[in-house]
Amino acid sequence: MAGKTYSRCVNMVDASYLVEPVKGIWLLALDGNVHAPNANFDPANPKYFKGYDNAGDAGWNKMLTHKIHQIEWIKSVAARAKAQGKQLMSFSHYPTMDFYANQTDAMKAVFKPGAFQVSRMPAAATTAALAATGLPLHVGGHMHFNGTNDYKDSAGNYLVNVQSPSLAVFGAAYKIVSYQSRDLIDVQTVSLNNVARHNELFPLYQVEYDYLQGSGAAGDVAKRWNRGIFDSKSYGEFTRTYFGELSRLRFMSDYWPCEMKEAAMALDARQMLILSQLQTKVTLAQLKDNPSVLPLTAACAAKGAVTDGGVAASQLTADWAVATAKAEQLAAAANLKLGDFAKISAYEFYGDFHRTVYAGELALRDMGAERVAQYKVLMGAFPASPAAIIRVGDQLSDQNPVHVAFQSQFKQVFTILKGLGSGKPSEHFTIDLKAQKLNNASSSGLSFN
Repeated sequence: MAGKTYSRCVNMVDASYLVEPVKGIWLLALDGNVHAPNANFDPANPKYFKGYDNAGDAGWNKMLTHKIHQIEWIKSVAARAKAQGKQLMSFSHYPTMDFYANQTDAMKAVFKPGAFQVSRMPAAATTAALAATGLPLHVGGHMHFNGTNDYKDSAGNYLVNVQSPSLAVFGAAYKIVSYQSRDLIDVQTVSLNNVARHNELFPLYQVEYDYLQGSGAAGDVAKRWNRGIFDSKSYGEFTRTYFGELSRLRFMSDYWPCEMKEAAMALDARQMLILSQLQTKVTLAQLKDNPSVLPLTAACAAKGAVTDGGVAASQLTADWAVATAKAEQLAAAANLKLGDFAKISAYEFYGDFHRTVYAGELALRDMGAERVAQYKVLMGAFPASPAAIIRVGDQLSDQNPVHVAFQSQFKQVFTILKGLGSGKPSEHFTIDLKAQKLNNASSSGLSFN
């Protein structure tokens, strides 16, 4: 290209191809791997693997800077498909647009920096550039997620991204894409809940279990998992339990800030609903003086300056009773009982959250109608404008009233959960390319809307 000077140049394999397996349908396989040369690149030894960045996090974002020739090729293929009346479907390893039901910005604001692999998110400019090629449909992987998203621009381009889930985690399934007509595509998701010989490798897992149980090393003790997973009667049950343990052993520490992790791992849904209604002047620092009301502490908080006008820790008991009455009314208004909310233990809650992150609509089917209804009550229970959190530097102050941090943070958590479970249809749906619209074709699906 005139006026440009290039360095760190090397030839790379590009495994993209175009094939017409059935007359009239073009499948476009796109090699989205970009191993960009880094500071360790050695032009005299271009095969030195440490001279390149891993392609995993870059995905399609690097395609726009390092494989612009492929973008131009996609554009030409899309134009030829349209001119020749071919139905064009593409697939690659990486997603082409937001895979968190457009909840990414909210998740960045609430959880730890880098949580939930947000570094793998395609930039808005990346999605726009791919849509501008005229590509109508893309099936992506990489994230082990089940989901769907679409994008349209002012020029009339419309791109649908279908995230095909993994066969090895919760939400295990595969997609069947059927062309009903030139402009109508049907997508069905086939769940793998029952798989023959799902327990065949359990004896090998038992070896790991026995080792961890027999080891006294702190690192091994921290990795101990629940042997109850061996009681799984189906592959679906196995993956569900696996995701609960994955959440407990990894996600909660990796993704959730300290005080949010403590609350999520200590409170059942009944306590959460009551806490959403609580108004008290009792502070986190005083919880130790009245520990029987709720299982929270000031362990994640910094010591703040004590102000005048406080109340005795015993006041929390009366304030909790008032909040409980309000929570009972919220549950009753939805034809539910507050006591039944306790069936959603802390372990079930954070497991449900992460299962919904990964499986979307499929996770709600797993929850069932009653639990979905209970979560909907929680989603609407928080104050419209929660009180601001008092901080000491970057830390929560222990002088915050007991309810403040929970209401501020978990209002956002439940808003994100609602978004994740109410995204574009992802189980059985149709893509109308002419109307540029996704239509839910499932009559039995559940939603948080």
